[in-house]
Amino acid sequence: MASARERYDATGRDVDPVLAEALVWAALGERPPVPHDAAAIVARTVLLLGLLEDEGLADRELDEVLVAAADAADDTEHGADPQQVGTAVESDRQ
Repeated sequence: MASARERYDATGRDVDPVLAEALVWAALGERPPVPHDAAAIVARTVLLLGLLEDEGLADRELDEVLVAAADAADDTEHGADPQQVGTAVESDRQ
């Protein structure tokens, strides 16, 4: 989390560390979801960039992740269960 903020938060003020921690806990299912506001969107983006870079994915793999994320986001906009969407994408990778 701190590493991603160091790399992508040029001003040091774009991502609230408390918010970033809340996002991680929410993603792990340990805390309630964080509201979808501008600060949360910036924090999610910074954290995602850091995670993807840390994985060292090849361009093709990165494209696959981004396509799967776009498909999942589209499905959740249309009422699909995000847990089921994520599960289907993960099983496709195996």
